Amino acid sequence: MEKREKDWTNILFLSLTPVIGIFGTLAYSLKFGVQITRSRKDQNNSGANENGTATFNTSAAKTSRNALADVLLGNFQTYTEGQVDTWMWARFSQYELYAQDSWRVNRKLSLELGLRYNIIGPIYSALGNFTTFLPSRFDPAKAPTVLASTGALVPNTGDPYNGIVILGSSFPKAASLERPVLSASWNPLRKSAARSSE
Repeated sequence: MEKREKDWTNILFLSLTPVIGIFGTLAYSLKFGVQITRSRKDQNNSGANENGTATFNTSAAKTSRNALADVLLGNFQTYTEGQVDTWMWARFSQYELYAQDSWRVNRKLSLELGLRYNIIGPIYSALGNFTTFLPSRFDPAKAPTVLASTGALVPNTGDPYNGIVILGSSFPKAASLERPVLSASWNPLRKSAARSSE
C-alpha cells in the first residue's frame, strides 16, 4: 500500500507597542505580543505487514525442492499483505503571550519588566485513534479473569479497555509555562555600563 502524508503548520504572530510616553520623570513604553501555532499531520498507516510476506515450502506439491530456486521461480506457498489502511490526523496547538514594560528612570538607569506565558497543548488525533494505557484509570475490579493453568484470558470477562484512554479526551492536560523577565541597565559613567537580567 502506498504511504501518503500531508504536513502543514500555521503560525500567527502579532506584536504591538501601543503606548510610549512620560509619567512624571519616567519615560516608558509598553509592548504586547501573541503567537498562535497550529500544526497538523495527516498520514496513513497500513499497519503490520504492509510490504507483504511470502512463504516457501520445499515439501509442497509444486516445488523444485530447493528454497532458493523456488524464490527465483516464484513458487511461493502463501502470500499475505496488510489489508487495512488506517489513518492518523495528528494535531498540535501552542499559544504564547507576552507583555513587556520598559522604563527609563533617568539618563543612567533603565528597567525592563515582562512576563511570557506559554500554553503547550498535547498531541492528539482528530480521528480519536491515539490511545495509551494510564495506570490511574485502571480498575482492578474490571480486570479480565486469567486462567492460572495457561495464563490465557477467559473470554467475555472484564473490560478489555480498562485503563485505556484516548489522547485528547481530557488527557493529557495542556502544559503551561510562566516566565518573568527582569533586566536593568545602569550607566553611572558615560564610558561604562552595567547590565543585569533575570
